[in-house]
Amino acid sequence: GGDRSWVSAVSPILGDPDGLNRLNAAELLLPIDRGTALRSLKTAAADVNPVVRAEAARVVALASPPEIPALRALLSDTSDLVRLQAAAAILNTAKAAVRSSKAPGI
Repeated sequence: GGDRSWVSAVSPILGDPDGLNRLNAAELLLPIDRGTALRSLKTAAADVNPVVRAEAARVVALASPPEIPALRALLSDTSDLVRLQAAAAILNTAKAAVRSSKAPGI
């Protein structure tokens, strides 16, 4: 359900020359078209701009389930910013997994 008319407006932005625009589009599409969004994010993870690569790590961590292999690959990036963002994403994913596995009252 729901109005998905926005999808046709956002999908073409995955091909935008601006890496941050592509990332924003992929983040919006991730819940409804995981495969397409992740392909775009993996491309962003190899972008020349370290800010785009770092943001790709943040968005990849939002995937359900998270794409841990893609995040691990970013741990060896040349940019400190990218490595920090990838590490934070992996840590947050692990914390969320621990929280969800605990039974109420424990």
